[in-house]
Amino acid sequence: METEQLYKVFEKESSPKITDEHVFTADALIEAHSLGKKEAWASFKSTIEGLAENILEGKLDEITNKVLDAERDKILNEVQSSFEKAIENSEKLFKFIGDNNFKCFSIYLKMDDLKTITSLILVDEKDWLSEKFDSVYDLSEVLEDAHIGINHSFIIMPKTDNFNENSVYSDGYKIKRNDG
Repeated sequence: METEQLYKVFEKESSPKITDEHVFTADALIEAHSLGKKEAWASFKSTIEGLAENILEGKLDEITNKVLDAERDKILNEVQSSFEKAIENSEKLFKFIGDNNFKCFSIYLKMDDLKTITSLILVDEKDWLSEKFDSVYDLSEVLEDAHIGINHSFIIMPKTDNFNENSVYSDGYKIKRNDG
């Protein structure tokens, strides 16, 4: 049946009359329903076949790789941004330490997750034991509380004779700043 035969212009009548052209047999209704299902199935089957062709031609891999590349780039940008913020904060504390005549040997950074970074700061043991050094802790607390978009914490410890840099690396501190 063609579409023109299935649909007619509806005109409002005070009392519609049923004619033979408005009466459909049960077989005709079943056939129309079946035809609709067949067309829907054919459309679905065509979509699946097209998808299968894309998979066989490697297009799905290409699409998947594009999505994965975009996600990887997003994560790398977040990691870079987080480290830049932590380094900027660490440099403020490093400068403060030097400006107050304390000796800072190095700073190590460790990323716990995309938005959490810890800075381990090694300082001279004599400086670390002095009462004046409390000002360094005061600034570290201010910097930790600053809203810079990441959770950044500081661990400040003295560098002793038995300091083992391999242990620091094993603890996850993979970025190091050397100075002094």
